[in-house]
Amino acid sequence: AGTDNLVSGAIYYGALEPGSCVSSSRLAVTVTLNTTAAPTGDAVQNFCSQDSPTVADLVTVEGSTTWYNQASGGTAYAGTDALSDGTIYYGEITANGCVSTSRFAVTANVYTTAAPTGDAIQNFCSQDSPTVADLVTVEGSTTWYNQASGGTAYAGTVALSDGTTYYGEI
Repeated sequence: AGTDNLVSGAIYYGALEPGSCVSSSRLAVTVTLNTTAAPTGDAVQNFCSQDSPTVADLVTVEGSTTWYNQASGGTAYAGTDALSDGTIYYGEITANGCVSTSRFAVTANVYTTAAPTGDAIQNFCSQDSPTVADLVTVEGSTTWYNQASGGTAYAGTVALSDGTTYYGEI
């Protein structure tokens, strides 16, 4: 019957039955039922807010994943949609023309890292040959740059120059 479930690997034979006549031969069709598993990868993915992460930044081992706002049904996100901290995104893939049987849940953590803190004016003795490594922040482990954004990082061995502003990033 047309409502019977197909069985993978089974052979089905089709005949034409126009009017009261049946075709003298039948067409043999072997059925292959494809199953596509859910995508895989890291269930928690971390991003920095200053990188403006989007849904396209979420990754799976399989690649080419469509992300949704629900475990089933729901609305697909555009790749350009901004990621939201703590939000769960549900990914599905299509392989061999079949959509995955379930969706892969990924929690996106979008971290905002504050600027380092400390004394904005730091004094050194020239006879001590101070270097960039001598600059201090409360947080420690700071990378120093020649510009407020972008720019070039200084090596810790670079000599400090009187009156120069150094920009720290943690």
